[in-house]
Amino acid sequence: MFIIPHMAVRLLKVSSVATAVIASSGFYLYSKNVDFNDLSIVRFGRAAATTAVISYDYLTTLRDVQYGTEEYWAVKSKVHRRSAERLRDLCCMNRGTFIKVGQHLGALDYLLPEEYTSTLKILHSRAPQSSMEEIRQVIREDLGKELSDLFIQFDEKPHGAASLAQVHKAVLPDGRTVAVKVQHPKVQRQSSKDIVVMEFLLQVVHWLFPDFAFMWLVEEAKKNLPLELDFLNEGRNAEKIADMLKKFNFLKIPKIHWDLSTKRILTMDFAEGGQVNDREYMRKHGINVNEVWFAVKGFPRFVDSLVISSCLECSARWMNGVSWLKFEISQNLGKIYSEMIFVNGFVHCDPHPGNVLVRKCPESNKTEIVLLDHGLYQVLNQDFRLDYCRLWQSLIKGDLKGIERYSKRLGTGDLYPLFACVLTARSWTSVNAGISQTPVTQSEVIISKHYFYFA
Repeated sequence: MFIIPHMAVRLLKVSSVATAVIASSGFYLYSKNVDFNDLSIVRFGRAAATTAVISYDYLTTLRDVQYGTEEYWAVKSKVHRRSAERLRDLCCMNRGTFIKVGQHLGALDYLLPEEYTSTLKILHSRAPQSSMEEIRQVIREDLGKELSDLFIQFDEKPHGAASLAQVHKAVLPDGRTVAVKVQHPKVQRQSSKDIVVMEFLLQVVHWLFPDFAFMWLVEEAKKNLPLELDFLNEGRNAEKIADMLKKFNFLKIPKIHWDLSTKRILTMDFAEGGQVNDREYMRKHGINVNEVWFAVKGFPRFVDSLVISSCLECSARWMNGVSWLKFEISQNLGKIYSEMIFVNGFVHCDPHPGNVLVRKCPESNKTEIVLLDHGLYQVLNQDFRLDYCRLWQSLIKGDLKGIERYSKRLGTGDLYPLFACVLTARSWTSVNAGISQTPVTQSEVIISKHYFYFA
């Protein structure tokens, strides 16, 4: 007679119990219509696997290639591209916070290799959409009424979708058209866990690659995500900046409807308009495309370009080897951001094309600018703001002593020449002469396209 050892019996019991638990858990999750994509263990597993594959690719592919050769740069570019595509796919699968961070990475043209930024930029068009039932549920929970009791018309197809929320066009009982921004219902719950996952995995990558210096991304996300997830904060920011910039009659910031707003819902006047880089919209609506051509030429350096434009007060400027005249819209955008940075120290942190619209005013036939998405602003302290003002004045005039003094006050130390070159995307020779005095050279174009990617 075959006698099963005591340890084997225990293992058999444990495995049987584990099988039963897993099977019953799976049946429970299935019966409750739980999306496996929402489970923390699944999201962590995906992120860990992607991090491992990317790290292994860099460690093994570049190991046997001589550094600095043409072959090295070609191979590294391919690894960058593969890794960026894997990171993009992870963001699309995990959604929410991952897409938000991926979008941020895609905007860092001056910091990341082109393979990453060009690949991750598409995340702006890959944002998830909540179902109408989920939208109704959020409205029911936060406003205490059914959607049909609050709006006589509500477009089921989102007017726009982003990583944290989506916007629907609706009509109030009094006939006014509004935009209703509704937070994706799962984002609040997932965001804090996702940040912990990102922090852990970035620490692992930093351990493997000591030169990897992107831990600041996690710190930024920790600080900023709670603010962006509080739509009441966004409403307050919108009213604050509207008051600060009320002297600019060409600027429109949608009015907030506080009675229909909560931490997860923001209702505002609906603003028509086309994105600042939508040339077809501008042609169709009689807006001079040349007025906003600068916006099509590299929006990531948008704010610095506008600051330079506003400060120089000249009739023409050379940017990336392309000459553009200082037309009305570029002037006005320069005024807006210069006022934010240099005067108020309260700066809109997400000026991508989807948040800056242009339109023709039907009454005056003048072109207006609509500024959207006020969830995140950077507050500049008084000392920083004044030093930054004086630094730009020095850069424009070619005042080398001023450039050194105010750069060091901003914390650059002896690297102030490099800081001045990075800030202006100009060579040290041009900075010496004063950036208002010299056009961009071909070598500076090459530097701005390649050097700042440190690929």
